[in-house]
Amino acid sequence: MPDEEPTLAGWMSPIEPLRSKERQRNPFPWLRKQRRSHPVRFNKEQGYWEIFGYDAAKEALTDHDRFKSTPNLAVRNGLIRDTIFAVDPPRHTKLRKPADEFFKSDNIREYGPVVERLANDLIDDIADDGEMEFIEDFAQPIQVRTITRMLGLPSDDIDTFVRWNNIITRGQFSSVEQSIQKQEQASTEMNELFSRLARERREEPGDDFISLLAQSEIDGEPMPIDNIVGYGILLLLAGNATTTLEMANAMTCLWNSDPGLFDDLAGNDDALATAIEEVLRYRPTFPKPTRMASRDFEFHGKQLQKGELVMVWIASANRDGSTFDNPETFVPDRSPNPHLSFGHGVHICIGATLSRLVMRKALGTLFERLTDIRLVDDELDPIWNPALHGFKELNIEFEPK
Repeated sequence: MPDEEPTLAGWMSPIEPLRSKERQRNPFPWLRKQRRSHPVRFNKEQGYWEIFGYDAAKEALTDHDRFKSTPNLAVRNGLIRDTIFAVDPPRHTKLRKPADEFFKSDNIREYGPVVERLANDLIDDIADDGEMEFIEDFAQPIQVRTITRMLGLPSDDIDTFVRWNNIITRGQFSSVEQSIQKQEQASTEMNELFSRLARERREEPGDDFISLLAQSEIDGEPMPIDNIVGYGILLLLAGNATTTLEMANAMTCLWNSDPGLFDDLAGNDDALATAIEEVLRYRPTFPKPTRMASRDFEFHGKQLQKGELVMVWIASANRDGSTFDNPETFVPDRSPNPHLSFGHGVHICIGATLSRLVMRKALGTLFERLTDIRLVDDELDPIWNPALHGFKELNIEFEPK
């Protein structure tokens, strides 16, 4: 077991094999080498276990008894409080129950027209320009506005929410220390906002997600304010960052596979949904969730000790040839596609249905409105955040239909 708990600075720094921009941009050759050499290994330099194979990864994500959620470094430093992200059953079950009701497919389906309208409005503004920065001009505005509407946040503060999201998830500062300082400030501001909203919605509820939580009970008592705050921050940050970056990843996957796919998928919702699943498998934005060994036990021939950290490389598991045919090839019509990009078991991503809907409606609208879509940059600059896989910007050119 490691003698010292990792620091936030350590968590924010890329692990040694992925420090170069090229490996951050394309970690998959390194992951393939590790997976073939040792599906489960102890990283002596970093002081934690790593899981690379599909079967082992799925087992670790499913078995919350032996692999418990970590009060992970972001949580310990105040970015995310006591939420489903950081606890296990039975408390996890109680915290998640009201959210599960909200995120049912029937409820989320109502956001489809909202996303389409947002996408059309954005395209109306830029169609004649013939170019845009896809993340800033399209993907991020759609996802931020969708999440803020769901949370019931003031629409006048959209720019503030974007700033918080970029500070926490994209960390484009000159040093780790500066990033930490900015993140702590943003965390304080977010805590203040969601604490105020939670108290207001407890007295005067609306039809938004914060109101639902504010009216919920756990063991006969109102859900604690800290839990509501944690939910709000988790969805505002994780919900925005992952889907925004995944839409950009979709553009790169389709372009590199066959630029004609942009036109082929236009108006074909089922084919687009299948292609999105392949994007999720091929380039997941959340490539390595962490767990912690709850006790000493043997796992796939290795002896884990209580308290040891475990990094579950779903970005590697998703390319395991024992589960996927031609795993290193992007296959837009791949089916079935049992990827692990939204997790598995009780901790499966609560916003998975919303994320899929936003990507399908936003990209579908884009492909129906624009043609001759071209990616401009030969090399993309990876974001400076080891917890996420994506790019700082994505410049595209196009013609309006």
